[in-house]
Amino acid sequence: MRKEVLAPLIVLLMLASMGGYVIMNNDGTEPNDTDNGDGTGEGNNLIGDEWDVYYVDTGDDLPACGSSTLGRLYYIASTSGFETCTSSGWAFVDLAGPPGNDGNNGADGVNGTNGQEGADGPAGTNGSDGLNGTDGADGQDVDPTLVAQLQADNAALLDTVASLESDLVNATTCQLVPWGICMNANLSFMDLSGIDLTGIDLRGANLQNTTLDNATLTGADLTSIVAFNATFRDTGLNETLLKYAEFNRYDGANCGGYCGSVNLSGADLQYADLTNADLQYADLTDADLRYAYLTDAALRYADLTNADLYSADLTTSTPPT
Repeated sequence: MRKEVLAPLIVLLMLASMGGYVIMNNDGTEPNDTDNGDGTGEGNNLIGDEWDVYYVDTGDDLPACGSSTLGRLYYIASTSGFETCTSSGWAFVDLAGPPGNDGNNGADGVNGTNGQEGADGPAGTNGSDGLNGTDGADGQDVDPTLVAQLQADNAALLDTVASLESDLVNATTCQLVPWGICMNANLSFMDLSGIDLTGIDLRGANLQNTTLDNATLTGADLTSIVAFNATFRDTGLNETLLKYAEFNRYDGANCGGYCGSVNLSGADLQYADLTNADLQYADLTDADLRYAYLTDAALRYADLTNADLYSADLTTSTPPT
């Protein structure tokens, strides 16, 4: 125990002993007699004779330490401590016992929450460049023949792509069905034999080298088509609009003369409107041109063998020679 706690406890024990002494003392002697026989006449308070313990308020109240007070123990109230008279004077009495054994360690407390992450440090400097790699091996010599072949293949692929792109445009913008809309469509070199294109709108379409044999184009609008070298053998073209149709053309720069006559042999052109149509060198063998409109049509060198021109309008047309 600490001396601040032990000292008052000892005082209480001594006071209890003194109370018992007072009760048992029948000769009327006061324990707090002003003269305790030490010849000092200072009247110190004796707590218990058999204990030789005395009480004073402060250290200044202690009597002179001599033969008469040698061995006396005094309690100093102001300091809550004890002093005793020794042969070398007043000495402080340490009533504390030896230290006790350490107690068991307490349980660990709960871990605290993690603190916030610190800010990133500055970027480090770039490391030094690594060593250069070894030189690669020499490549093989170019094979001119292989290069030429690859170039040719590439050109062919480009042509194929262009053709596919053209077909894609036609497929997305032109539907080859009855009453379809295919104005200005590029249908050159296509084989449309036997197809039903009744009422289709082919104004301005490119039909060069197109095959339309046995197709049905009744009521179709083929105004201003370009149909060099096209074939319409046995094709149904009755009531078809063919105004300004170019079935041939003289083009010295691109064709070296006439570009190619159309084949309309056996075609049904009843009531067809061929006004201003260019039919030079056209093959109209066995064609049915009854009631057809051929006003201002160019028929020079056209083959009209066995063609039926009953009631056809040939006003100001160029006759075949």
